[in-house]
Amino acid sequence: MNDLVITGRQPVAPLSDAILVAACALDIWECWAHEDRYHFALGGGWTLALSSDSADRIRVETCRLTRTMDTMWASSHRSDRLAGLVRKMSTVPEAA
Repeated sequence: MNDLVITGRQPVAPLSDAILVAACALDIWECWAHEDRYHFALGGGWTLALSSDSADRIRVETCRLTRTMDTMWASSHRSDRLAGLVRKMSTVPEAA
């Protein structure tokens, strides 16, 4: 496993755990904080962003130039489902 590099404000659990799950699922080991989201670069100006939401959920967003294009949620307690969602949402037209 590689070391995860987080640029900017460091997240707290359970978001920090979700970011590690996303890094493993994407095999991308660098992300950065922008506003309240943590972005992984997908290419072509696309990013996958994670943030905390209410009710122990993690918000997963596909963004284009940091603008949200699609949003879904996953339970912070289901890392397998979060990983699958991250992989599914990381497939964007220009990054594929």
